[in-house]
Amino acid sequence: MRSTCIRAEPHFASHNYVTMMSSNYLIEAVLLSVYLILSDALSEENCQVHDIFCRLDDEPALKSVRGPRSDSKAFAVPSGDSVEFPVDRLFASFSRDYCIATGVQLDEPVKGSAFVFSITDSKRQNVWTALSLLSSSRLNFEYSLESSSSTTRTKKATFSIDMNKLNDGNWHSIVACVKGSQAFASIDCQERETIKIQEPRRDLVSGTAFVGRKTSRGSAKRHAVLKGNLADLFVFNYSQAIADDYCREPTMMTPTPTPTGSRVGEPNDAVKVSERKSECTDALRGTLWFDAVGSALKLCDGTAWQCVRCPDECKVDYFDLVETLPTVAASDADVFRIDDTLYMCVTEHSDPESPDAVSQQTGPSTIYRHDGTSWIRHQRIDTDVARACHHFAFADNDYLAVANFGEDRSSSSTIYRYDTKTRQFVFATALERQRAQDIEFFCVNATRCYLALARRSDADNVNTDSPIYAVAARRDGGIDMQRVQLVPTSSAYDWEHFVIDGRHYLVVANAFNGRTTHVDSIVYEYDSSTGRFEYRQAIPTIGATGWTHFRVDDDDDYLAVANAFDHRPSSSSSSPSNDRHAVVSVIYKYDGDKFVSYQRIMTYSGTGWSAFTICGRRYLAVTNSYSDNDGNSVESIVYAYRGAERFVAEHAIETEGATDWVHYSIGGRDYLVLTNSKGGRTKILVAKTR
Repeated sequence: MRSTCIRAEPHFASHNYVTMMSSNYLIEAVLLSVYLILSDALSEENCQVHDIFCRLDDEPALKSVRGPRSDSKAFAVPSGDSVEFPVDRLFASFSRDYCIATGVQLDEPVKGSAFVFSITDSKRQNVWTALSLLSSSRLNFEYSLESSSSTTRTKKATFSIDMNKLNDGNWHSIVACVKGSQAFASIDCQERETIKIQEPRRDLVSGTAFVGRKTSRGSAKRHAVLKGNLADLFVFNYSQAIADDYCREPTMMTPTPTPTGSRVGEPNDAVKVSERKSECTDALRGTLWFDAVGSALKLCDGTAWQCVRCPDECKVDYFDLVETLPTVAASDADVFRIDDTLYMCVTEHSDPESPDAVSQQTGPSTIYRHDGTSWIRHQRIDTDVARACHHFAFADNDYLAVANFGEDRSSSSTIYRYDTKTRQFVFATALERQRAQDIEFFCVNATRCYLALARRSDADNVNTDSPIYAVAARRDGGIDMQRVQLVPTSSAYDWEHFVIDGRHYLVVANAFNGRTTHVDSIVYEYDSSTGRFEYRQAIPTIGATGWTHFRVDDDDDYLAVANAFDHRPSSSSSSPSNDRHAVVSVIYKYDGDKFVSYQRIMTYSGTGWSAFTICGRRYLAVTNSYSDNDGNSVESIVYAYRGAERFVAEHAIETEGATDWVHYSIGGRDYLVLTNSKGGRTKILVAKTR
């Protein structure tokens, strides 16, 4: 029997059933019945945990209206009485990584800012999280940062997704999530955007929730009440499945009702149903599994799970060049958002405005601003043979850290602070004089943040220490760096910080020890008792220039290293060394104790990897910078994850000494930035999907 509160999640896109490949109508009826039964079971479970409207049937202020589906829980947003309830009424515990999802039907366009849902502290004064619509046709997502003091730090993430379509009087779905240092949003499971946010955030374990407004205390004067209807309002813990394709996470999907006139049979003892995914073996042949992540019914054929009823999936067809930026010897890029503006830093170690740009080594680097259509030059900052830039948010300020290699050892890496009044980056501080190749900011908790500098050399000595600094805020709004650790490195090219099971790690890319590029790169683990990073694992690398950590499934962590150059000393002065730029780069997988080799891929002086997700599919792109046969004119490759096939090459892009890939999304579309050290241009590519 269906209860009065059986819906688990809204889905507003149309769904067509895939015809089952069976001539036996009874089998199709049985499978369809199992599909619906499993859907109902999933619905009841999620209803008990996630569905807010399931718990508000007895609220007198809520007037039931017709929703987007026959089984939707939909209500008109009350214009007078406030609908509020304690958070612990719904959740025994809640994560700092979470999502808010709902269906919205507006009666009239939003004026000011109209709140869909919010959670405040128990005194209804400080906002923990909130989802609102702005009159500027934008979506606003508020979140609260964890703080060691009593001061509440609430931040806003404003998405540039065009919300004008909400004014057509129809139902639309909105999903907004926060996960780690990123926020995601989507409209109707089609227009998606990802932006960078601050962390660590506050856990949502207590407080008061409000529907249709921000707070009850004076909010009507400051904020407009949403005029319209809400359906199937959900708040739920984030999962990796949503990171891969958040609009297909189980709490956002529901099976289409059985078409009128169709007959549904009852399942019999011959049909086996698996409650969770297991490896498909001959012993499970004929077993059905309801994939909650993909909202799909799958059948084990003895070797693999085959889709019986699956929703359509978006796929990347190709990448198309949409914009080029004039750069010379571009070495790195970082795309980030401050308030509602998207910026991009591109480091260069030649001055493109110099008449002798190729030979000119020192020069400024460029910060670009996105105007909604294209990138425009926003500001030039002084750099000295800059190798990397890294945006980070700290103590209510935004900063840009630049790793300067310098023409000599007198060069210092610099930190710039974003001035909210002038919207310019201004000099904040300089680090010790180091010949730096990379810079990495990270936090291990709410009070301890660090900056790691990858030091490539000290004059002629490549075996030197790379420093780690503790970052502290000054009362005057400035920032202080105190060196807390020196890590022995050999021509260090890159630091990568990552977290596994709550434990913090740093891995360094060691490229050269003075004799050979066959040098171990080291994984370090953070010891909270000492505040230092301790040796964890050595990984053999060959001229390593970059590390990237990423995940494919909830429990699978990977590290990909870019190996750039194979050099061994010759056995005698008369025999030449066998130097090669064609080097195997390796993807490692974490086995619960250490990283083990997972896949080997031939690269051509690879300078780095970038992991990203488009259409719910995991991609890994390598920048190839030099071929022994073709010089700097070499293709850089985008690989797609295909389960048992692992990562398979799908797209090849012509590059000229490629140095970095950066993925970003805006206006519901996915883009890649590709920096080139040669050729005088940085490419902007758009993913064409079908």
